Amino acid sequence: MHGQIDAVLHHDPANCNKLIVTGTLTAETPEETQVPVKKIVAALTINGGAQVLTDVQTFVAAFDTLFGGFRQRAEQTVALLREPHTAFLVVASPQNDALREASYFAERLRAEGMPLAGVVLNRVTNAQAPDLSAERSLAAAEKLEEADKSPLTAAVLRLHADKMQQVVGDHKRADRFRRGHRAIRTVEVPALPDDVHDLTGLRQIGDLLTA
Repeated sequence: MHGQIDAVLHHDPANCNKLIVTGTLTAETPEETQVPVKKIVAALTINGGAQVLTDVQTFVAAFDTLFGGFRQRAEQTVALLREPHTAFLVVASPQNDALREASYFAERLRAEGMPLAGVVLNRVTNAQAPDLSAERSLAAAEKLEEADKSPLTAAVLRLHADKMQQVVGDHKRADRFRRGHRAIRTVEVPALPDDVHDLTGLRQIGDLLTA
């Protein structure tokens, strides 16, 4: 990681003995992105030409000392993240946008030498009656509606058809992701009827991950 200090000197017209120094310190991340770290504002008193240079040198040295430790800790953190005992898990729902992001992050982790343990496909839709396809369910619902019989059963059949279409779509997208990333371990976690908000739900997720 490399740091950079951009400083600008301004003369204070209200005080001829005052020099204003403003600047921005930036730190370059491992992704080569410039991230603003701290806005710097300081006032230096002018006692003479030589003193100006001394004050500026002191100003820059102070911030170099302050953020030098930050750069060192950041480099140590990146090195720690590359250690074999560290593991990354990428979690994504089986939707096209989410899977594209998962693919990007998985490849980026591997390119950066970060240990990728696998990808978790979360909230995958499953059906209670997988043998009843969406087409058969819709056909049965239409027959009941045409005969004006059991509207409740027809509504349930249509709901099942919608869910089966989602089941098929989720599994097709998940299979396509696996084929494109054969070297990456993947595991599916089915969509649960309720949100996970307690220890019981977390234990259930743990059992599903290790099943």
